[in-house]
Amino acid sequence: MAYREITKKDLLKKYDLKIKELKEYAQMIYDQNKVMNITGFKTLKDIYEQGILDSILAFENYVMQFDDRLEGKKILDIGSGAGFPSIPLLIALDNSFELTIIEAQEKRCDFLNKVKERFNLNVNIINNRVESVLNYKNYFDIITARAFASIKVICLSSMHLLKDNRKFVLLKGENFKQELLDLYSVNELTSLSFEAAEYDNLAGGLSYVVVFDKIKVPKTWPLPWVKISKM
Repeated sequence: MAYREITKKDLLKKYDLKIKELKEYAQMIYDQNKVMNITGFKTLKDIYEQGILDSILAFENYVMQFDDRLEGKKILDIGSGAGFPSIPLLIALDNSFELTIIEAQEKRCDFLNKVKERFNLNVNIINNRVESVLNYKNYFDIITARAFASIKVICLSSMHLLKDNRKFVLLKGENFKQELLDLYSVNELTSLSFEAAEYDNLAGGLSYVVVFDKIKVPKTWPLPWVKISKM
């Protein structure tokens, strides 16, 4: 079945009542980014469009093309930084899913907690490395990440946190195919099967939502970072 791609115009119409909050969130990121690096987007316009709106756009296209919904799900965002992609979604969807963010940098967690308080968000923020988080095994319905790490590293460090028969939904650029080649160099990951939804991002290029199910991995996973980094 052919799907009509979701556009920026669609977003602005659908989330009209949330635009004020999303712009305020963009301003918070912009101000914080002046004193510490929490995102690579430097201008307020880029933060709002390429950071916030594009995060929502990616998931709108995911929901459309994979016939899924986010409402009511337990979602994990790894290495969220300024909050991308999950915080824009949580604001836009009015706290309709349970969000957890795992972020290794304490100062970024401090910022995310300020965002949580300002918008009264349903989010649990964990200051830790994802492979060190062991008390959420088989807990999440969706694991997502944007500009965090390669697909291989994400699999090696977080597979234990996803429920059986649930999905990774990763936001990636055009180099994701090379990442897949790298991933398949790990014997335990060769059975992974991927689908990718292509969409036009708000920077004028192509982006992809890479989707795959949890697979069975060794009980010794997750390995310590020193071993993951060498695989």
